[in-house]
Amino acid sequence: MRRYEPFMFKYFKIHQQESAMKVGTDAVLLGAYVPVPADRPIRVLDVGSGTGIVGLMVAQRSPMARVTCVELSEEAVRESLRSISESPFFDRVEAVCSDFLDYTPEEHYDLIISNPPFFTETHQALGKHRNQARHIGGLTPEGFFGHARKYLRPDGRVVVITAVSSFDRFRAAADEHSLFLQAVLLVRPLRNAPVKRVVATWGFDAVDSVELDDLFIEVARHHYSERFGELTKDFYLTRK
Repeated sequence: MRRYEPFMFKYFKIHQQESAMKVGTDAVLLGAYVPVPADRPIRVLDVGSGTGIVGLMVAQRSPMARVTCVELSEEAVRESLRSISESPFFDRVEAVCSDFLDYTPEEHYDLIISNPPFFTETHQALGKHRNQARHIGGLTPEGFFGHARKYLRPDGRVVVITAVSSFDRFRAAADEHSLFLQAVLLVRPLRNAPVKRVVATWGFDAVDSVELDDLFIEVARHHYSERFGELTKDFYLTRK
């Protein structure tokens, strides 16, 4: 078995030996970009939390945030619990092993975030656990939004990062459950490359005009754009 060393950030590290999905740009972007207030308490739910990276990033950015990470994989939860326990935010982040559709908390959340599977069943990844982590499977966009809205506060937000090819399905599912698109970030790997990812924000309130933003990750291979570097400067140990 290949050995994966913990991924070191400035204030915490992510154990990822057993987790099917390792630390990647999508999770880092979501954790750095999602809007979180730093001056008031909030409750955050991370759905399909994997290694716990996004939850820990949110806890770092928002000192009064309390974060619950919900993940189906026992291996990923085991590693995320270790990462959480070794972090400075151990008392504000928890990890729960559960199918999201079976998760029934007593409280409601200001923010529900997810880096969900965005491959269809016809494009299988290698390995059972990696398939589970990368494919929609039992948790469809329709099921995700239907369950999420039950636990979202009236002024709360749902923020999802997904492949551009899956975005229309997520948008239709949100519409079906009366969650309105409020903001969209289009993400390109390079300045002139096609859009690959979409970070979208939904809420209960309709807006006159959806806020549209654009971001590219790198100016060249392994050299981050100025904006992505600014977003992630408080997390990465080094950056180019």
